[in-house]
Amino acid sequence: LVLAPEQSLKLVSFVLQKLPWGDRFLPRVSWWLECFGKLGHLGFSRWIRAVFWSLVNTGLLGVSGYLTLKACGTDPSLLGAIFLQSFTAVVSVLAVVLPSGIGAVDAAFIAAFPAAVSGNLGDAILCAMILRMVQVGTLFCGLPAMPMLLVQLPEKGDLRS
Repeated sequence: LVLAPEQSLKLVSFVLQKLPWGDRFLPRVSWWLECFGKLGHLGFSRWIRAVFWSLVNTGLLGVSGYLTLKACGTDPSLLGAIFLQSFTAVVSVLAVVLPSGIGAVDAAFIAAFPAAVSGNLGDAILCAMILRMVQVGTLFCGLPAMPMLLVQLPEKGDLRS
């Protein structure tokens, strides 16, 4: 996507035009791919490092999910917890593109819960709520860094131009 944005856009446009509802998503997906193309100048080694740290992050999310599931009284496997966190991460990316994505991640977590963990619906809802509270808590922990980040952000027009 990043290293060949024009080709990706052609492929995605072709696929979306074949779908009856694809024309509604094409502007959003086009903008998204265009933004990815702007990042292509970073070079391949930076992308490899980013993928490495993304995998580390996924592993840490899996461990935190495992500990949360364990604290809720379920009997999860570490691989099941990593699957659950990875699956919901993918759904969260897709939910940004899809309209009305609010609640999609929580619904995906609850739906995938039985496949990853031995527990019931109440356990799934409790764990989803706790993990959501952890995410919100993490957001509040990062708020002090916002002024520093806002100084370094490009203007909105710079990203699209």
